[in-house]
Amino acid sequence: MPTKKRIAILCPGVGIVERGVEGYVTRFKEYLKNEYDIDIFSYKTTKDSIGVPLSKFEKFFYFHFNPIKKENRITHLINGGYNIINGIILSYLFGIKVFRKIKKSGKKYDLIYDSSGLGSQLLCNVYRKRTCTPFIITDHSGDKVAFLSLLTKPNAFIALKKESLKRIKRQTKNFKINTKGVKILVIPNGVDSRPFEKHKKKNILKKVSHPIILSTSALDNSKRLHLLIVAVAKMKKGTLVMTGKGSLKEKLLSLGREVLGDRFRYLGVLSYNKLINLYYSCDVFSLPSENENFSTSILEAMMANKSVVTQKDSERKRIVGKAGYCIECTDIKKYAHYLMKAYETNFGDEPKKQALKYDWEKTIGAYKKLINNLILF
Repeated sequence: MPTKKRIAILCPGVGIVERGVEGYVTRFKEYLKNEYDIDIFSYKTTKDSIGVPLSKFEKFFYFHFNPIKKENRITHLINGGYNIINGIILSYLFGIKVFRKIKKSGKKYDLIYDSSGLGSQLLCNVYRKRTCTPFIITDHSGDKVAFLSLLTKPNAFIALKKESLKRIKRQTKNFKINTKGVKILVIPNGVDSRPFEKHKKKNILKKVSHPIILSTSALDNSKRLHLLIVAVAKMKKGTLVMTGKGSLKEKLLSLGREVLGDRFRYLGVLSYNKLINLYYSCDVFSLPSENENFSTSILEAMMANKSVVTQKDSERKRIVGKAGYCIECTDIKKYAHYLMKAYETNFGDEPKKQALKYDWEKTIGAYKKLINNLILF
C-alpha cells in the first residue's frame, strides 16, 4: 500500500475560533484524512491541531487588534493599516515557529497550505526553495490587499468567488506583479451537509415570539448589524436572536435592548452543534454586511431550509438564488418588509436544494484535483 502524501496546514486560530477559516481547514482535514496525512499547525494543541503556543508578545497583539476604539473614517483607516502590519508580523512569527517544529520533527511534507498571512507565506517561499515543497494560498478574507500574497509566488492562489478573481487579476496587472508560474483559480466555499443530515432537530427557542430572525455574524463594524436591529424594530412583531462576539458587542447589545426590549435575545458564543439547533429553530436568517467574500453562515441557514434576507451583490444573488431576498439593507423600511415577507412566504425545500449546490463534496473535489496536479504521485 503506497504511503499517503503529507500536507501541512498553517492556521493559527484552530482551537481558538470555530468559525470562518478555522472551521474551513478543520473540515478540509476531516474530508481528506483518508487520502492524505494532514497536520494542522495552530497556536493551540487540540485533537485537530499541533500547537505552537503564543508568546506573551504575540498574545498581546493577537487579542488587541484595534489600537483606537473610537470608530470613524480616519480611525478606521488607521486600525486597518495597523491590522495589516500586525497581521504580517504575527504570521511571520507564527511561521518561524511552525517551520522550526517541522525541521525538529524530521517530517517531510509534500504540500504546504497557508491560511495564516503574508508573513508566513514569505517563509513558505523560503521553505520551497530549500525543499522544493509547493505551497498554496486561499483568499478567505477577500481583503482589497489580498493580491499582495502573490508577491510570495505560491504555486496556486485560490479565490472564493469570480469577483475576487477579477479584482486580483486587475490589481496584479496595475501593480505589475509577476504571476508567471502561479495558478490563479476560483474554488467556492462550501457547506458541510453531513452534520445537518445527522442532526436531531431540537427547538432551543421556546417562548419566543415569531418570526424569529437570526444572525450568527461577528459583532463588528463590517457586518452592519445595527441595520438589522433597527429593521426588526420596524416590524410589528418578531424576535431578533444574535450570537457571536466582536468589537461592537456592547454597543449592539445596548441598541438591541433599547429598541427591541424583550424582542431581543443574545445567546453568546455557541458550539457548532448548538448553532445547527439554532438554524433549525429560527424562521429567517439575515446578514446585512456590505461586503462578504463568501458567507458560509448563509449556506448553513439554507441547509436547515431557512430563507435568507441579505445585502444584494452578485455573489450573494448567486448563492441565495430563489431561497430568499437580496436587497439594499440600508433602506430600513424595505429591509423590515422583506424580513416579514421571507417569513410569510412558503419557499418549500428551495433553501436546502440551493445550499446543496455548494456541498463540501464539490469543494473538496476541486481541491483534490488541484493538490494531485501539484504533488507528483
